Amino acid sequence: MCGNLLSELGIVNSLLHYKKTGYISFKDVPLEEAKMNNTGKKVRASYPDVLSDIPEESFALSHLQYNAENVKYLKDFKKVLVKRDLSSALSSFNDFVAETNRTLEYFDMRQLYNGVKGWENEHNTFIITFDDMINKNIEKIDQLQEFLFGEIKHDSEQAITQALAKDSVTKSNKRKNSENF
Repeated sequence: MCGNLLSELGIVNSLLHYKKTGYISFKDVPLEEAKMNNTGKKVRASYPDVLSDIPEESFALSHLQYNAENVKYLKDFKKVLVKRDLSSALSSFNDFVAETNRTLEYFDMRQLYNGVKGWENEHNTFIITFDDMINKNIEKIDQLQEFLFGEIKHDSEQAITQALAKDSVTKSNKRKNSENF
């Protein structure tokens, strides 16, 4: 959802999803294939190399754990932290696993959830909630634009409406139709 919003605000999606051991590139991978099979080019790389692969004026997605190494390497990057109620996140995760028939036994959602909290107080970090996006909190999206660009460059209501209507790799089938918002 946030990736769709950032795209609607004019920032280029690098189609890179970062992990602690490298990243997955979803360039040239059809959306449904990426969603159902997680088929992307897996690249193992050290953290400085991973970051250097993000094109200028673009964004990458991640579930970045808060730790000293990540803080060090990302100090000059703007970070957008999406917060969501844990029970809602777990429910959505379970829906995602069921819809995609993917087995993710190794994935500890609670650890992931708790591992990103430290970013809340870090420099160059903007916090938006999942509910802010779903409920079209225009004031919050205007604030996001001010954080990213120093000004409001786009119509926030139009941007979030279009973002909500688009599919994404992690969007639940329950939310595919914009009238579900």
